Amino acid sequence: MAEVALITAVVANVLSALKNAKELATATSNTELKEQLGSAYDDFLTLRERLLDFVEENRTLKAQVEERKKVDGPVPPFGYFFLADDPTHPLCPKCYQGSNGIGFMTPAYEFSYGLRRDCRVCGHTIWEEQINSNRPNYRPERGDWG
Repeated sequence: MAEVALITAVVANVLSALKNAKELATATSNTELKEQLGSAYDDFLTLRERLLDFVEENRTLKAQVEERKKVDGPVPPFGYFFLADDPTHPLCPKCYQGSNGIGFMTPAYEFSYGLRRDCRVCGHTIWEEQINSNRPNYRPERGDWG
């Protein structure tokens, strides 16, 4: 935050100096000087706007980095992410690495002779134990083929 205060002070000083120079130039008849000062003033305002955008972007990125520190992962073998304060409920890797944010996986459950979890947000499925097609009376369910 000290950087922001320093940048703000410098911007305020330069803006004040430009305003003073522009006021002094109004007393002269040199139109070229007036045009150059006007151009410098406009360029400075554009620079100030861009700088404020960068400061805001930096603040946002720092907040995202702090948020990412609260999550552990990806944890092999399934690539789950876990909240640092809740290592028992896996997060969906697809949601967490994509644009959905945080989506919790369902508890593991048996399905078609296998063990799986589904994301509660996007529906992404992770098989924790593969389907056992050698089991007696095995009949593939829809979706077991791919």
